[in-house]
Amino acid sequence: MENKRIIQILVVVIVVLALIIGYFFIVKPMINKSATDNQVIGFNLAIQGILQQLQQQGFVRMTIGNQTLILVPYQQPQNATQ
Repeated sequence: MENKRIIQILVVVIVVLALIIGYFFIVKPMINKSATDNQVIGFNLAIQGILQQLQQQGFVRMTIGNQTLILVPYQQPQNATQ
């Protein structure tokens, strides 16, 4: 009877450890990949919005806190040497 109890406890410990390992090596990387993918999509949408506004208005005004950043297209002079 004592051996059966020890075996049951060991099986439970093994199952719990397998679940923990499965979480850290399978579930968590999938969650992180999904979050990263969503961040990339959001970044791309923001850049597209900035470029669209730049094309339509010729400048983009961004306010961050109490500072304003104005983006304008830069035209490199034709006679510039590289």
